[in-house]
Amino acid sequence: MTRKQFLHKVRELNRTNSKAILERAEKVLSSGCLDLEAYGSDSYLLPKMFMFACCSVMAGQWLPSNVCGFGNPLIRAEVENIERFI
Repeated sequence: MTRKQFLHKVRELNRTNSKAILERAEKVLSSGCLDLEAYGSDSYLLPKMFMFACCSVMAGQWLPSNVCGFGNPLIRAEVENIERFI
């Protein structure tokens, strides 16, 4: 894979992710589970809590599904290596 191909694929996945996050934000707001008035208009606390929860839920969809997935020691090692540099 070339650098250009890698970045293209990451951009493609990011577009999908951005859309899904906004859809989930609308779903959470529609549910009424958030007390928006409990947080100041300048605060990023609630949006950050949402993003953390959302990314935690969505993490499973990004597990590599080929070559036996994340249980494969080679894939796990590569992911852990990438995490060190993020």
